[in-house]
Amino acid sequence: MGEAYDDEWVFSTLSQAVRDGEAWTPERAEAGISPTVQGPLSGSGTVGGASIVSAVKRIQALRGTEPGIIEIKGWKIGGDLDFSSLIVQEALVFRNCRMAVFRAQGSRLYDLRLDMCDVGDIRLNGARFENDLMLRQCVVATLWMEAMTVEGNLTVEDCQVQTKGFAAGGRYERRVVWKDIQLGDGLDMSDCSFGSSVSMERLASNGGAISFDNAVVAGNLGFFGCALQKTELALGSMSVAHRLDLRETVSPPEKLFLTGSRVETFKDDRAAWPSRGHLHLDRFTYDRLSAENTMSRHVAWLMRQPADHLKGKNFRVQPWRQLIDFLKRRGSLEFARKLAIRQKDTMLGAGAHGWWISIVNFFLSVTCRYGLQPWLPVAWYGALVLASGFVFQKADMLGCIQAKAGAVTVPDAFNPLLYSLDLALPAIDLGQGDYYHAVSAGAGTAWYATLVPYLPLYIAAHTLICWLLLSIIVLSFSGFVEKRLAVD
Repeated sequence: MGEAYDDEWVFSTLSQAVRDGEAWTPERAEAGISPTVQGPLSGSGTVGGASIVSAVKRIQALRGTEPGIIEIKGWKIGGDLDFSSLIVQEALVFRNCRMAVFRAQGSRLYDLRLDMCDVGDIRLNGARFENDLMLRQCVVATLWMEAMTVEGNLTVEDCQVQTKGFAAGGRYERRVVWKDIQLGDGLDMSDCSFGSSVSMERLASNGGAISFDNAVVAGNLGFFGCALQKTELALGSMSVAHRLDLRETVSPPEKLFLTGSRVETFKDDRAAWPSRGHLHLDRFTYDRLSAENTMSRHVAWLMRQPADHLKGKNFRVQPWRQLIDFLKRRGSLEFARKLAIRQKDTMLGAGAHGWWISIVNFFLSVTCRYGLQPWLPVAWYGALVLASGFVFQKADMLGCIQAKAGAVTVPDAFNPLLYSLDLALPAIDLGQGDYYHAVSAGAGTAWYATLVPYLPLYIAAHTLICWLLLSIIVLSFSGFVEKRLAVD
């Protein structure tokens, strides 16, 4: 049987240490200047959790309102250490202790530090800390910190959480650091409010999800050196006042959700991307993007979205428009134009619109790249005029181009190129189109002589297409095609 220590021994030991120590301040605690209670426990000796709670309450009553520090080192604590619903003005420090459950649900504590402790469960739901909360080099089965308020810093460092950390709905006034943490089944910090920056350094999770859904961060949120290969990283509907940083990832998350989040600056690299089909970007907005500025990077990032977000009626336009608008603001107009073309090409191939809109977009894609390359229809127009001039030259050699009957004045000679251009320009007379016309008669042995009957139809098609291209040229240079006709 292990040796047990009664309430009076615990009170006497703790109160003596407190009386011998100086007044506690955060600076003195950081410097290691504080009384330490090192119990003379044998290897199997235990101190009851209730005895510690009772002693703390008695010491607090003796000391009054001035907070002191109670530091316990190397104790084995039997039963639950339960500070639930209590107001504890003392700073509590437990170093190298073992306990089944630490409870402080609904309590108000000045400062709590667990250092190198082995704890079954830590239950701090609804607790309020007037100063800091620190967990360092601890092994914890399950961590419960929901709806907690920490007015100082929250530091969780070099800890192992064997199952899951529950920390949703908390309010943290100052800096939050999770560093060198092993998570068995993820961490839930959704619906939290952070008054400063949050740093998640070298986290490793074996599954589940790490969630900051609906969180509000007044500073930066960064994930550095994390190994999340079997974990979902849920950062949806967040608000980050400054920077969201996902760089220097050891292994990317299985899925990454940024749906509906708003950040000022987004930093990432390819190492942080999940596999294709598992990046959720719908309604994710940012003012600045700090990343590799190449076309291949931008397209590859957007194409990591789920397959159903890249096809059919479910095609998500917003992530593309968000990046295009950012590139325009940045001055990368060429990248913005190319990405806009790639977006519309992807939508066209994905069947994102009805058949008639798809036909219009296909025509705009071929002729002017949706109005984003207004010189392209000029090239088509010129090429068609030249090609038709060659056709009309061959037709004239066969005797298929003749002066119109009743023409008052006929030019001295037929010019096939001017004839082609005259047909292509409405309301402008170049002295060819009104005086010559195609006839089905003609003779020749060349292979193209068999096409003579179709010459009038070709002339009509040539005229119609050129007039249509001329309209597209005007509308493209005016910006009307891009803004009105090319449907997203």
